[in-house]
Amino acid sequence: MALNKADILCVFGVKGGIGKSIISMNLAGICSRLNKRVLLIDADLYGGSIAVALNKPVIKTIFNFVDDYNNNRYKNINDYIINYNEQIDYIVAPIDLLDNYRIYYEE
Repeated sequence: MALNKADILCVFGVKGGIGKSIISMNLAGICSRLNKRVLLIDADLYGGSIAVALNKPVIKTIFNFVDDYNNNRYKNINDYIINYNEQIDYIVAPIDLLDNYRIYYEE
């Protein structure tokens, strides 16, 4: 399979603890070794672990994106992307479990 500029790979599973994050991070690493730019999006709202595994400071998460977008504060997607290295960027799932619920249930 040859990856093109805009190819999307999705790792999905409904059960927790089956290795979605590890597989995703390994795929990102493989793609980066092939000189492909990678945007890793951790959309596991109830058990996202990519932020912890990559050990980088988290300033904004998917929750911040959704909240800013819904309240007309969204300016640029790059405000929510964290750089890991030259090839890999990522967006993390909310760290606070309460933010996960607020994405679905607005007050």
